[in-house]
Amino acid sequence: SRAKSSDLEVTFAITILFSGLLIYCYIKNKDLAEKLAKANERVQKECDLKIIERNGRIASQRRFREYVSNDFEPEDDIVKRTLSQCEDKIYHYNPIAYIESPFPDRRATPRQPQLVPAAKGRIRFDRRTIQSEHFEELGQFSHIWVIFVFHNNTNTEKQIVPERSHASKNNSIKMKTMPSKIKPPRLHGCKVGCLSTRSPHRPNNIGLSVCEVVTVGKDYIDISCVDMVDGTPVLDVKPYIPYDVIPSDYLVPSFPDVPRRRLVVPDWVVEADATALCERGVSFSEEALQSLNDLATKSKENRKSVILRHSESVHHLQQLVAQVLRQDIRGVAQGRGGGTEDERDRSGVYTCRLDGVEFEFKTYSDARVEVLCARPIASIKE
Repeated sequence: SRAKSSDLEVTFAITILFSGLLIYCYIKNKDLAEKLAKANERVQKECDLKIIERNGRIASQRRFREYVSNDFEPEDDIVKRTLSQCEDKIYHYNPIAYIESPFPDRRATPRQPQLVPAAKGRIRFDRRTIQSEHFEELGQFSHIWVIFVFHNNTNTEKQIVPERSHASKNNSIKMKTMPSKIKPPRLHGCKVGCLSTRSPHRPNNIGLSVCEVVTVGKDYIDISCVDMVDGTPVLDVKPYIPYDVIPSDYLVPSFPDVPRRRLVVPDWVVEADATALCERGVSFSEEALQSLNDLATKSKENRKSVILRHSESVHHLQQLVAQVLRQDIRGVAQGRGGGTEDERDRSGVYTCRLDGVEFEFKTYSDARVEVLCARPIASIKE
């Protein structure tokens, strides 16, 4: 009986020990879960604050540009003196038209016009200054140059904000200049001169694209191969002629005393795109295809709908999305050029917005891109 009593005491002590250990592990895990939840909450708050800060900065810079363009009378003496010193060196241009395109923001907008031929848009002229007589003969040309403004740049203050020179005894004024070197996405972090690239961040934020002419109307030109954000101000349009092609199959006058070079570009400009565009395939999940069909049906029922207004059909929108995502629109910091191997991993899901629709997509390590879902952009009101 003593042996049995001793065994019961040992069993009871072990039970108490394991129970205490389980309680300790439960409390410890609960504390860790609470700490992890708080850490995730802090990270989410920081991300939200960064988004708010960026949106606020872009909005304030847009308002500042509007303020500057409206012939304002500055209150700051420094700005007054700077503008008076530079008045004879400043050229003022007013937009003659605005772009209507399927790209609501800079993200997913093609970096080169000829990469996405399915991207259709319209140049809508300001009829107060431009009439059809100005451009009706452009219907005889297949392509045009479009000269426009990168109006969504976030480096405006580096271009036009004056700063006081403290080192100078006469307290002179000088204009800030933007950095000379930038990091093109294709170079994965390496820097080159901004004027050696097609980057929108330039001393003068002017862009140039070649677009195909589809139709010429009374106050518009329908174009394809669009690489401009919706609402982009257009400064000028010009016909694309054989003299712009180097070299070409057209018969053009030859000038023996003026040698013509064949087109030469750095290897990284074309080789990376050529390889990636051939290897990267884009597929759509059943959920994404069903959502696109539902959106197309609703768009047909509502003539005032701004969804799918630049796409002729669901198939055309699929072409547009595939041509855009095939280029890997992610930034270098988001893993451009790489991907994930786990199809269940949700950390590598990205979004882009095209033609009134927001798409979620995922890039895998084998160069596949899968469109997961599609939904109307929340900010668009029908």
